[in-house]
Amino acid sequence: MALPGDITRTDPALIDDSNSSYVMQQVMEGLVALKPGTTSEVVPALATEWDISADGLTYTFTLREGVKFHDGTDFNADAVKINYERWRNFPPELQDYSYYAGAVFGGYGDTSNIASVDVMSPTLVAIHLNSPSSSFLIAQTLTVFSLSSPKALADGKADNSELDVSKITYAQGGPTAMVGTGPFKYKEWVVGDHVTIEKNADYWNPDGAAYLDEIVFKPVAEE
Repeated sequence: MALPGDITRTDPALIDDSNSSYVMQQVMEGLVALKPGTTSEVVPALATEWDISADGLTYTFTLREGVKFHDGTDFNADAVKINYERWRNFPPELQDYSYYAGAVFGGYGDTSNIASVDVMSPTLVAIHLNSPSSSFLIAQTLTVFSLSSPKALADGKADNSELDVSKITYAQGGPTAMVGTGPFKYKEWVVGDHVTIEKNADYWNPDGAAYLDEIVFKPVAEE
């Protein structure tokens, strides 16, 4: 598969380019997604349903059961909380790379519109906002809000503010990079040459299972 350029990083939270998104959309998933062929109809993904409070400040998501990240760890409400709190509290050294989190949430830390995330059960999580946001739900369909394995984030030193982003293995294609729940799994990234993903034989959705065993994305600069 040809791409008009190389990807930038292998951490979905730290990208703002289409090439990276094209690849990650096969590997990573969020709570919700866009209905194919639409740009505004939100449909279930890792969340099966959701409820919005009357004041627009609390989004309560019911999560799919039995879903595993590609590293074999469980997808659950704790994993959702870790990801959302990560986006809310990016260290200053990484905030310039996590543009969308700051833009969508209105800032980081105390300035974020994310007030808190509550785990109510392994399959129920509530995200509380400081002020209503009509775009909050559809924004969660962006690739940058794909959910990563907490173990992979930790093993890949994803938020180590003492490291330059070029040294963070989760962002630079290390063995724990791009660990999601999608129909394909990340295999390797050879910078400037190719990115390879392979079939996830244990994908939770049989209707969306990968048909191909492997896809190799190659940057081709010439139109």
